[in-house]
Order: sequence, then C-alpha cells, then structure tokens
Amino acid sequence: WPLMGFFLIVGAHTIQQRFPQIFGDAFRHFVTAFILVSFVFFTSSFVVGTFVTGGDFKVLPPHIGQRIQVPRVETWGHIPRYAVCNLNQSGLSIVDFILLADAAYGRNTSLQTQMLHERFDGTGLHRWNFTDASDPHLDHQQWFQVDFADINTTVVAIRGTASAADALEDMHYWFGISIMQAANIFVPFLSQLPQDFVVQLLSMNLLEQVTPPPVYTKLMHKVTDLRNAGKHVILTGHSLGGAMAAMVGAKTRTPAVSFSGPGLVYTRGRFHLDEADIRDYVMTIKPVTDIVPRVDVLGGMVQEIECRKTNPLACHGSSTHACELYMTCGDKRNRDWTQAAQCASYMHQQPQPTTTQITTEL
Repeated sequence: WPLMGFFLIVGAHTIQQRFPQIFGDAFRHFVTAFILVSFVFFTSSFVVGTFVTGGDFKVLPPHIGQRIQVPRVETWGHIPRYAVCNLNQSGLSIVDFILLADAAYGRNTSLQTQMLHERFDGTGLHRWNFTDASDPHLDHQQWFQVDFADINTTVVAIRGTASAADALEDMHYWFGISIMQAANIFVPFLSQLPQDFVVQLLSMNLLEQVTPPPVYTKLMHKVTDLRNAGKHVILTGHSLGGAMAAMVGAKTRTPAVSFSGPGLVYTRGRFHLDEADIRDYVMTIKPVTDIVPRVDVLGGMVQEIECRKTNPLACHGSSTHACELYMTCGDKRNRDWTQAAQCASYMHQQPQPTTTQITTEL
C-alpha cells in the first residue's frame, strides 16, 4: 500500500504539471490527502485488529463443588445487569458466544481445540465436536465449526482482523463509508442524503463483473450447506469476524452474534443485503468507547456495554468483552476464570455511573 500510494502521488504530480490548465494544485492536494487518509485508515485497521491475540486468555473447566460465581456483586456491589445477560440463544449464553468468538483467534486448529476443551469440558455443553475449519493456507477468511450435541446446535465462529490481509479486507469493504463519515464531521451531509442513494453509491455493483469473487464466498457456501443439511446454525465473531458473521447471517437468514463489528447499514449494497434481514437476524455487542463499531451504522439489535479501561484500543479487544460480560452477567457454566490474567486488573476497576442501553436499529 505505501508503494502504491507513492506512485499515485507521483502520478498526480506529473499529470498536474503536464496539464496545468485542467488539473490545478487542488487536484494534487486532493490526491495526496486521499492517500494519506487511506494510509491512516489502513494503519488503524491493522493496529486495532492485531491488538487482539488468541490462545493466552485462560478460562478453565469448573471445579467439583465450585459455586456459580456472580463476581459483579462481590467486587463491584449491586450494579445493573445488561439485558443481554438474559440471552439464551438455543441454549447458549452471551458469555458462551464471546468465548467462542475469542477462540477463533487461535493460531491453529490444535490451539483452538485446546481452548474449547478448557472452556466447555465439564459444563452442560461437554458433548461438543470440532467438526470443520477453514484452510489456514488456502482460505483467507478463517473460521471453525463446532457442533454441540447437548443442544443440537452448530456454531460457526469467524476470526477477526489479525493480519495485514485482514486489514486490507476491512479497507476494501468499509473505506468508502469511512471517508464519507470523516467528511461528515466537517460538512454534515449524510443525514441530508437519502439512505438508499448512499447505499447504491457505495455498492460498486458496476465493478462486480471485473473483480474476483469475494473472500467470504466459501464461508457463505459453508453456512448454506449446513442449513440445507438441516443443521441449526448460529454465527459469531469479533471485529471483522463479527461483521462477516452479521453479513452472512443476514444474507442466509441465520442468527448472528457480533462483537464490535463495523456496521452494515450503508455498506449493505456491497453484500446485497436487505435491511430487514439485518434487523431480524443480527445482534451486536459494543463497548461505548470502541471506535470500530462506529464505522458505518449498526443495524439489528445493539447492546452497549461498558469498557472500564482508559485505552480505546483495549476496549476493542475480545478479552475486554469477555471480562465485562463475565463481571456483569456471571457465568452460569461455573467455569474457572481465576487464570484469566486480562481480567485480573479489570475486576479491580470500579464501575462508572454511566448508563448503557440496548436498542434495535431499523
């Protein structure tokens, strides 16, 4: 990207010098500004995404006789529970979903399987099977499939931004709306334009015939095949993985639980989504200070949660979601969280007197 940006700047400078009557200094400044903004967006996508790693978040099976912990009362006192704490999606809780989404960051299937053993063995979901996973060398979109026999449910967990290639995918799909939202800060035009017009403008449908198939094509086929086979499927993921889970969920009309994924309302034309399907099948959990879900506009059900950290980058991490949801909702599976180092300091933070909310975006 830096090399391409350099040649674009040089090319704009050359064109401006060769045809000064047509292309003035404003043209050169515009191209330079566009390249700089693109570079900032790419860099921020990479930095924010790769802030998340997998394999070092330790949640262990429950101990015999260990009581179910409700740490929010013991540590923080009586604070309100989130509405999403009551989620029971085919027998899975919101804590189950964030642990599955976090496990997708495991570097390989062996590590992912180990994390699932630690998080679900000894619980009411101990009869699970790691059935399938993407090819780490051939597939760009990384995911795994786990079947829970106890509740007759299949979960497909999708990895979020964890490489430069993933950051490029972020920029590919959400760069247009990011630029428009940045410009909207100075000139508030988005609210003045018809939403369908912006969706059509960002869809880039004319380029579909000359562009390669989307990187999520195999994932889409996988979910479609599972549903055609009669499987009860739920999708989940964090960051880019959450956005892909939401997108595939809306496209195949499959329930999806997204953690801190960017929105789909304005970019739905890129994926040929119906806004009603986003509303009906997608749930997004987002910390109030996380910047990633502010890209585009979230659709469907949205649950805001607190982030009791001062670093906005840390607010995006999957471990922050897990710690906050564990501390406020508790863990009905009675897992051992004492080895989760990321939660140690988090648990000693005092809750802030702020109000979170759950909304449904239409």
